[in-house]
Amino acid sequence: MCRQVIRVLLFVSAAALAAAQPAPPAPGAVDIFPVKDLRPGMKATGYSVFLGDQVEAFPVEIVGVMKNAWGPRQDVILARLGDKLKNIGVASGMSGSPVYIGGKLLGAISLRVGIFTNEPVAGITPAESMMEISELDQSRGPGPAPGPKVSLSADFQALLGRPASAGAPGPELFLAPIDTPLVFSGFHEAALRQFADVFRQMGVTPVQGGAGGGAWAQQGGARSGNRQALAPGSAVAAVLLTGDLSIAGTGTVTYNDGRRVLAFGHPLFNLGRIAMPMAAAEVITVLGSPLAPFKITNTGEIVGTLRQDRHSGLLGVLDERPPMVPVEATVRAGRRAHTYHFEVFQHPRYTPMLLSLALLNSLLGVNEYGDDAMYKVRGAIRLRGLPEVRLENVFASPEGPAAAPNPLTPSLWIADRFSRIFNNPFEPVEVSSVQMELEIVAERRTAVIEQVWPDRIEVRPGETLNLRVALRPYRGDRLFKDVEVKIPPNAARGDLRIALSDAEFVNRLNNAARAAGLSQLIAALNREQANGRLYVSLVQSVPTAVIEDKVMPSIPSSFANVIDPIKTPGRMTLQAESFVEQQSMALDHVVFGMQTVTVTVK
Repeated sequence: MCRQVIRVLLFVSAAALAAAQPAPPAPGAVDIFPVKDLRPGMKATGYSVFLGDQVEAFPVEIVGVMKNAWGPRQDVILARLGDKLKNIGVASGMSGSPVYIGGKLLGAISLRVGIFTNEPVAGITPAESMMEISELDQSRGPGPAPGPKVSLSADFQALLGRPASAGAPGPELFLAPIDTPLVFSGFHEAALRQFADVFRQMGVTPVQGGAGGGAWAQQGGARSGNRQALAPGSAVAAVLLTGDLSIAGTGTVTYNDGRRVLAFGHPLFNLGRIAMPMAAAEVITVLGSPLAPFKITNTGEIVGTLRQDRHSGLLGVLDERPPMVPVEATVRAGRRAHTYHFEVFQHPRYTPMLLSLALLNSLLGVNEYGDDAMYKVRGAIRLRGLPEVRLENVFASPEGPAAAPNPLTPSLWIADRFSRIFNNPFEPVEVSSVQMELEIVAERRTAVIEQVWPDRIEVRPGETLNLRVALRPYRGDRLFKDVEVKIPPNAARGDLRIALSDAEFVNRLNNAARAAGLSQLIAALNREQANGRLYVSLVQSVPTAVIEDKVMPSIPSSFANVIDPIKTPGRMTLQAESFVEQQSMALDHVVFGMQTVTVTVK
C-alpha cells in the first residue's frame, strides 16, 4: 500500500513539474520586450536544446544593462542563467538562445562574460537590434555581396603561417561572442590540424563530429513542412560544406515568423550578405567545462538559406536554396580509387580555402599517403558559358628540412587557380562543377638540374645544338639527358642564352602579360606549364614589349627607344630580354632548379 502511495506521489510530482515548465515558443510573429523597460532582478525564461532536438526552458535573472557595450548605442543585457547551466556554464552552440519576459521576446544569449567565472553570466543581444537585420535584408534584397578580391597566396597562406593566438580573444576582453562550434564530419585530424588556426582566428571552434548534413529536405527543393521547422530555441546549423564531407557551424534559433529566421545574436564570420545553406541540427550532448563548455551536435536536413551574417546575428529564409559549387574528387592509389562528392558554399574569401581543405582531406584519407609520395593532378573547373580551366600538374616535396608537406601543395595549387577565376576582376562567373583526379605515386620522384654541357659554343641560325643535362634525383645515381635545340632561322647575331629549368621559372617569365578580360585570363591559366617536364628556353638580350595581354618579343632597339611606357602607364612595359623559342621534354620526376649556358650566334 505504501509503495502504491509513493508511486502515485512521484507521478503527481512529475506531472506537476512538467506542467510548471513553460511550453517552448512556436514559430510565428511575437512582440518585442523593449530594453528601456528592464529592471535588475526581473525574471525571464530562456530556451535552448541540450539533448536531441527537444527545446528546454531554463530560468534567467536580469542583472542589468551595459550601455554602449556592443558598439555605439548598442546595449548588452547582462543575465544570470539557472538550473543545469549552473554546472555546465555558457556553452558554445548556445548563441541565439531566445529569452522571453511575459511572452515577449527580449533577445538572444550571445556573449560570454569573462573566463573561469564562478557563475553562468551571459550577455544578451536585444531583439530590437536583431530585427534590424530583417529590415536590412528586405531593403537590399537577397544574394551575396560581391565581396573583396583576394589572393589565395597573399591572404590565405598568410593565415596558415600565423600563430593561433594572433586572432584569439585574450582574457582581458570582458565581453566576447560565444564561440561557435564548427563541426567537421568526415575529416581527418591531420587535415584539421593544418587549418585549425585559420578557423580559430575566425572566432569559431573546430570540432570533429559525425552525421554530416547536406541532404535537402526534399530532392529538387524544400518540403512543405519547412515553414514550421526551426522553432525558437532549436539548434540551427550554417553549412559551409555538404556531401561526403561536411562543415557546419551550430547555434540556436532566436526568432522564426514562419518564413524568416533570426539566430546566433552575433556574427558567424561577419560577411554581410551571403547565400549559405541553413540546416536543422540535433545535440548529442553538452560537455561542461570551466573554460570552454560546448555542445556536440549532428547536422540534419537543409531547410533554407542564410542570407545575412551581421553584427547582431544571422538571418535565414526557409524554403530557399542557395547556389553551391559541386565538386567531384577521385583519389587514385595503385589499383584502388575513391570518389568523393561534396558542395561548397559560394564566397570570394572562403570557397577557395574550403576547397583546399576538402582536397587535402581526400588525399590524407588513403593508406598510400606519405611524405615521400608524388601527386599527379588532372581535371577541370567548368564554367557556364566559358571555356573550362584545365587542371594538370605533378607535385613532390623538394629536398631540405623546410620542404612543404606534400598533400598541402597540390590542394593549395588547385584552390589558387579556382580563386583566380572565382575572384577575377572582370565579371562574375558561374561554376557549374569542379572535377579532378588526384593520383598518389608512393615514392618521391624529384630531380634537381645540376649541370649542362653544350657540344659547342658557336652556332649559326637554323643549326641544331646538342646539350647534355645532368640531374640529381632524390636518391640514386645522377640522371643524364640529351637535348637537341634547334637554333631559330631568324635568331639575331650575338649572345643566345639557353635556360634549362623547371616550370616555375618558365611561368614566371611567361606571366608578364596582363589579361584584359576573363576569357584571356582563362587562356593564360591554360597556357601555364606543368611540373614533371624539363623546359628549354632560348633567351636573347633584345627588348620585349608587353601591352596588356599582348607580348611582342624581339622588337628592334630603335622601336623600343621610340616607345615611351611613361605615356601609357599601366598598359605597357618593356623587358630587356625576349624569348626566342621554348620546348620541353617529359620526365617521370618533378624537376627543380635552373641552369643556363650561353652560345654565340654567328
